[in-house]
Amino acid sequence: MQHLADIIEDPNLSKMDHGLVATDLNPKEPMNYQSCLKITSEDVLKILRNNSNTQATYMYLQLLRYFYYYEMLYLSGLTYLVLTTYIR
Repeated sequence: MQHLADIIEDPNLSKMDHGLVATDLNPKEPMNYQSCLKITSEDVLKILRNNSNTQATYMYLQLLRYFYYYEMLYLSGLTYLVLTTYIR
């Protein structure tokens, strides 16, 4: 979380560079999917990837992104399967 907070507070980066706000890092919002999407965005990952001190955070968020999109693909396929099975 500290690396993400550092991105938000970095004077050399604007919100346009990463799209994050402090409320995206609020741990009291466990089901905030919109923040999850912002935290794992390509812009944030690119900033983390380009810093040698944030490689572990980069890898963790990259995995989180893969899991999220895998889940969405699985649910989309499952929804399609259910709809085509029961609508016919």
